[in-house]
Order: sequence, then structure tokens, then C-alpha cells
Amino acid sequence: HTPAITTGGGTPPKLSRGQDGGDGEGAKKHRGAWSQEAVGLGYESGTIKNSAYVLLAASGPKGMTVAAIVDAATKQGLYSWGTCKTPNNSVTAALSQDTTFARIAPSTYALRTTLKGGAGPVPLPRTSSGSITSG
Repeated sequence: HTPAITTGGGTPPKLSRGQDGGDGEGAKKHRGAWSQEAVGLGYESGTIKNSAYVLLAASGPKGMTVAAIVDAATKQGLYSWGTCKTPNNSVTAALSQDTTFARIAPSTYALRTTLKGGAGPVPLPRTSSGSITSG
């Protein structure tokens, strides 16, 4: 049993997303909390969006590339791609159609909530067809 650092109320202090650098033990401890937060938003455990939410919550405003999301979700057992031949396309399709996730660079997403207050302007949801020549 490891004693928890407590505040006056006896509750351990809550770390903000990304405070621990987004990897290592801190992220593992928070993964369950972020997963519950994702479930509360309607992203069932074991889905692409739940997995992406957990990973992007840990990554903070810098976000992650789609390829990194697929790799991390696989390695951490957050999502099983099964017979999916194009997991990168599946992640892109899921995240690009949901305003919880913000595209911050080509093939790179972050949680919109992590971008508010100091990380620059919040990108607007894409309205173009997504064509390379548009925009």
C-alpha cells in the first residue's frame, strides 16, 4: 500500500492532462480516469473514439499523429484492429467527424478541450471535402 499525497480534504490532488509528460506510469494511472471520462461522453470502451480519447488526453495539446494513435492503441491493448486493413483511415474517419477531436496538423489530432486557454486558436472543424487541392 502506497500512501497517497493528500490535500486538506483527504483527496489526492488531481493532475491535469499531460502534466506528467504524457507517458510512463503517470499516463497509465490516468488512463482509467480518461477512459471513464470518454465513456461519459458516449464513447464506449473498446471503440476507436474511446481509445483515441484516452491517448489524446495523455498527449495534451501537442496531440498525436493518426499512425501513432493506431500504434499506441495496439500496443496498450486499447483497441483490437482485427481484420481491419486500413486502421489509419478508420481513425481519421472517426475523429474527423467529431468535434471533440481537433485536427491540428495534417494527420494529427488533439482533444479540443486541451487546446483552449494558451495553446493558440482552436481550429474549426473541417468544412471542405478534404481534397488535397482544397483550402
